[in-house]
Amino acid sequence: MSAPPSDPLVGQLIDARYRIDSRIARGGMATVYRATDTRLDRPVAVKILHPHLAEGPKFVDRFRREARAAARLVHSGIVAVYDQGTWGGAPYLVMELVEGPNLRTLLTESGLPPVGKALDLVCQALEALAVAHTEGFVHRDIKPENILLTTAGRVKVADFGLARAVSEVTAASSGVVLGTVAYLSPELIAEGVADKRADIYAFGVVLFELLTGTQPFQAEAPIQVAFQHVHSDFPAPSSRVAWLPQEIDSLVLSLAAKDPKRRPEDATAALALVRAVRAVLPPEISSRAAIAPPPPPLEPDPADKAGNPPPPPPPPGTDATADGSAEGSAGGPGGPVASALGDLFAGGDAAASATGDTDALQTPGTGGTRALPLATLPPPPPPAASTPAKPRKKRGLAFLWWLVPLIVLAAGGGSAAVWYFQAGPGSLIAVPHLVGQTREAAEEALKGVGLGVRISEAFDDSTAAGRVVSSDPNEGQRLAKGQIVNLVISKGVEMATIPEEGLVGQNFEQASEALRRAGFDGEISAVDGWSTTEPAGRVLAVDPPPGQAPHNATIKLTVSNGPEPAEIPKLTGLTMEEAAAEADKLEMKVVQSGTEYSEEVPEGQIISQTPEQGASGHRGDQISVVTSLGMPFVTVPNVVDLPTDQAIAALEAQGLKVNRTGGLVILNRVSQCTPGADERVRKGSTVTIVVV
Repeated sequence: MSAPPSDPLVGQLIDARYRIDSRIARGGMATVYRATDTRLDRPVAVKILHPHLAEGPKFVDRFRREARAAARLVHSGIVAVYDQGTWGGAPYLVMELVEGPNLRTLLTESGLPPVGKALDLVCQALEALAVAHTEGFVHRDIKPENILLTTAGRVKVADFGLARAVSEVTAASSGVVLGTVAYLSPELIAEGVADKRADIYAFGVVLFELLTGTQPFQAEAPIQVAFQHVHSDFPAPSSRVAWLPQEIDSLVLSLAAKDPKRRPEDATAALALVRAVRAVLPPEISSRAAIAPPPPPLEPDPADKAGNPPPPPPPPGTDATADGSAEGSAGGPGGPVASALGDLFAGGDAAASATGDTDALQTPGTGGTRALPLATLPPPPPPAASTPAKPRKKRGLAFLWWLVPLIVLAAGGGSAAVWYFQAGPGSLIAVPHLVGQTREAAEEALKGVGLGVRISEAFDDSTAAGRVVSSDPNEGQRLAKGQIVNLVISKGVEMATIPEEGLVGQNFEQASEALRRAGFDGEISAVDGWSTTEPAGRVLAVDPPPGQAPHNATIKLTVSNGPEPAEIPKLTGLTMEEAAAEADKLEMKVVQSGTEYSEEVPEGQIISQTPEQGASGHRGDQISVVTSLGMPFVTVPNVVDLPTDQAIAALEAQGLKVNRTGGLVILNRVSQCTPGADERVRKGSTVTIVVV
């Protein structure tokens, strides 16, 4: 969605770095823009708090808390936060721009995915959420709008704006519950309490929607949907799509159990459960997708069923988000609505069009992030006046049901006891503790209490190979003798292969993408290195080396910074062989660029070098040298018949040494010179003269 011409920020440069290109979406608390980081030359998403909210410290603190929370969460499945600052008095965030739709857009445009694909999408999202849970953060606004899909089909979880440290969210202190009503857990609605299991409940709703095309609870007003979350039984997916198997029902009902203690304790445990179910689904179920049915009729307020007046409306202003800005939904409960923190649909026109401009939405609904007053939730409706004794009757029947076996035991003796403990209610067997046991020990334990076993295997990051990851039914559930307990046995950490080719010589981004394609989803970091063969920015080495490694292993890529700086060594006075050995210590090369005669430097030694000794250079540099040809040549003058003194002076003038010989001197003249006249000899050579 392109930005309206009236948007004054389009085209501006924020903090001399981020150029605003277009507007993506506008929410109740902030506006999200597509921008360019001019310093790093990359596209980013910039979220800017609305000016009318920036004056309130409460909203500014929440906005900044989103940055601090998200910046601590580093995972390929979490939308990264790059920077934060203030512009024109309004805080802003700079985030990763995800080119792709969100899950809501995918459902709207492509329909329901096959069951296996739905479980795979949830697994990817849970992997990212597990990182947040490990760091002590609760998302508190899990919904399809906050689950983004890259163009490569990878899931990224967005908008950790409602996340807080677990220690800080034991209760809501402001008297309101902030979140998207269609995905809020019962305890969050009723008590304002949110721990990791509230996120798991929201994933149960998301998975229900992916499988059936509808949300579990729908009503005309958000308060009615909240009422159903607290007081109604969560429906099994097979109640909407009859062919879905029991394993799917058990999975969804476990994730969305009303009692938080019956849910997986965090995203890691939920991920193991989803993977276990995914592993045992037959292909004919995994590949099948439901056709989304028309939504069920909206249920009236529960108080109307009992003939009572409807619940009191929320206090003034509570139909807005907690930051005080109006919200709406598109198409009823769960429709695509910008959250109070601004849903990040960073994916070009496709993502933006799925979100819409929330300023134009008017119909109230339950899909957006909303603030519900904690004290306004109506209690369960009282029983109808025509059946006042029904609860007492049920309690009486239950009491008699347990009393009858005792009476039979007393009257009938041993035969009744045999029936009670072998075929009657007394025959139920509690599933023993199995998780963490070896396969052999678990099978023996089940066999010992008379239960059957069905084995499946799955990779698990936290459970050693050969040990039980999960059991279905869970520990403590009671079964009849002979019933089957499904055990998921760990295959250990899933391994992936670091490729031999396609990493070294590539840039960091290309090598990282190759590792992601190979199945690695852990941290990939860059380590500085020097190289005389690879230019700056290219990968030099991989740690661990090519081969098998855990899929979540931390991988370090040594990236070239170019040649290492080095000081040029002294080569003058050395022979070429000696100079080459000295330069090789710094991976430098010596090249002879010329030769000269020298009266000071012996033949074969280096007279001069370029660059000079002590200059700044780099490993791998080339040094040019000029070598000595030794003493220059001179011509012996003709000194025969010259007087001795004159001859010696002429020879010495040429730089020659004179050796005088002869017998009796009469004429004092040179009679002979060796070497002879006009011969060329090196300067400094000795010439012998004979004097007569």
